[in-house]
Amino acid sequence: EQKVSVSVFSLAEKENRLKDNALQNEEQEIETRFQIALRSPVKLSQNSLPAFTTEWPSLNGNEVSGTDLKIANKHLESAEAGLNLEKSESWPDLSIGPRFEIETAVQGQTEFRAGIALSLPLPIYQANGAGRAKARSNLERETMTLAYTKDLLTQEKKILRASYDRAVALMKKMADTKSIEAQHRDLHNLLNRGVVSAPLVIESHRQLLEYYENLHEEEIKGVRALWRTYALENRILKEEIK
Repeated sequence: EQKVSVSVFSLAEKENRLKDNALQNEEQEIETRFQIALRSPVKLSQNSLPAFTTEWPSLNGNEVSGTDLKIANKHLESAEAGLNLEKSESWPDLSIGPRFEIETAVQGQTEFRAGIALSLPLPIYQANGAGRAKARSNLERETMTLAYTKDLLTQEKKILRASYDRAVALMKKMADTKSIEAQHRDLHNLLNRGVVSAPLVIESHRQLLEYYENLHEEEIKGVRALWRTYALENRILKEEIK
């Protein structure tokens, strides 16, 4: 039985070493992304992360006003300007001003005439119908795009709010780390006394790791939903993680 226990512990150790290597590679990738973004060396540590907490900010009902909506508004303004431009080109340019003429007759006499000249290019009734129709169609398209974008972002915000509330509620319910750590210490005390089998010890540690992985995954979901909501409300630069 002791030989089997040693074999089981050895396999579990190798499995954990593989997981540890994968986590180190992931940490290195994250550091590299930070170094590229900040253009300076970055070394992650436990102090780089905020402490785990169950006190999360509440999301109020601010209107959607993020970058995506602003871009759609700019496109609509551009379409309105294009339509106004096409309308201005519906009429030919009218020019009016003084006019002087000097005419020399056959007998050598010079005749001088002055007056006002009115110039109106043909065709007089040019209405630029094709240009106005195209600009009006573009304006209608951008109006529909703006309405669609606002509805889409509003629905996304509702989904993010629901995901955020679920994550926060679940973390508040599950984050009883003190009792879990106490149970872990009790397990090691029983292991040292030789009254717990190897498979049970390994399974207990595996469940403990899965618990913390799932807990941290919910924390990441909550953080992502929170900051995406801040971005949709155009206040991402005004908030911070405490």
